[in-house]
Amino acid sequence: RRIAGTEGTDDRRRLVAVDHQHDFRLVDQARIIVVARVAGTIPAPELDRPVTDYLMTVERVLKGYVGESSLLVRVPGGRAANGMELKIWGAPTFVEGERAVLFLGRHADGTYRILHLMLGAFREARIDDHAVAYRDLSEVDVLDDAEMRASETRKLRDFDRFAD
Repeated sequence: RRIAGTEGTDDRRRLVAVDHQHDFRLVDQARIIVVARVAGTIPAPELDRPVTDYLMTVERVLKGYVGESSLLVRVPGGRAANGMELKIWGAPTFVEGERAVLFLGRHADGTYRILHLMLGAFREARIDDHAVAYRDLSEVDVLDDAEMRASETRKLRDFDRFAD
């Protein structure tokens, strides 16, 4: 089922087609949506909790305003300044050079967070030289709707069309 929603950038409005109600909600909830490429990880500041900071180069802003050409996206889990490590199952991990569509919120310290952990990150993969976007749900179990999880796990979106 396709659902149409609107997305605002400055004073222009565009119609955005999304494939799932969940995608529509993400568009509404996100302050910023970007297509970004992972430039790398950088050491997290002296925090008392384990986090991983990814430096993301912004290729395109789909919603909201980003004044910088790169963003610092903080993901829970990783290594704290005191050496404590924590694995958060389902927290996105990225490799340098990877592209993704990211639905973001902003922390008070100016870093960004991915909405709803793994649900707000759509990775790019290439299949037969065609770019697709997908959610990586390999580390999570959806307890209330296994059928939806199976459907979402297999759901591939055209990366370029999804990002339009």
